[in-house]
Order: sequence, then structure tokens, then C-alpha cells
Amino acid sequence: MARGLSNKEIADELCLSVHTVATHRRNITSKLGIHSSAGLTIFAILNKLVNLTEVRPQ
Repeated sequence: MARGLSNKEIADELCLSVHTVATHRRNITSKLGIHSSAGLTIFAILNKLVNLTEVRPQ
């Protein structure tokens, strides 16, 4: 998500269904109290879960 991939792209990369990716995304945002993709990206960068150079501009 933080790299700018869509649910479909993530599902294809991980060999999961789009529904599974959407469910995981919903659970992650709920548990973290983050309500946007931008918020998730910022969280991932600040917590060193993704490198800033890996984020794809939209």
C-alpha cells in the first residue's frame, strides 16, 4: 500500500484475492486508527517499514 500499489496489484503480487487484500487493509487501518492511504504511507515511512525511495508517486 505504502508503495502506491492498488489492491489488485498487491493481490497479484502476493497471489491473494482482491477481497483478502481489502480486508487486511481495512483491519490494519482500523487497528492503527489511520483513515487514509496517505496516513498509512506516512506511518510506514516513519516506522521504517518502507524506504522513501520505494514509494511510487500517484
